[in-house]
Amino acid sequence: MIAARCLALAALLGLGACAYDPPLRADHAAPAYRADLKACRASGGRQANLVVSRRFPIWVAYPFTYPPEARRQIRACMEAKGYKPAG
Repeated sequence: MIAARCLALAALLGLGACAYDPPLRADHAAPAYRADLKACRASGGRQANLVVSRRFPIWVAYPFTYPPEARRQIRACMEAKGYKPAG
């Protein structure tokens, strides 16, 4: 029962990371930006999962460490594609 709740929480937090739009200087409505963001969300999510899964104990830390790590990976991916941070 507790494991099911943790899994549901992790899934919800993971979906929150998919909605993340990093603060970058770009036309956020442009098709090229949207395509790059979609690709970075996919690769950033996978990379964040690898980073977080190497930490112990994953079952306790995952719901709290995955979302910020996913945002960090997505932002890094977008910056690697040439988008500059806002501000």
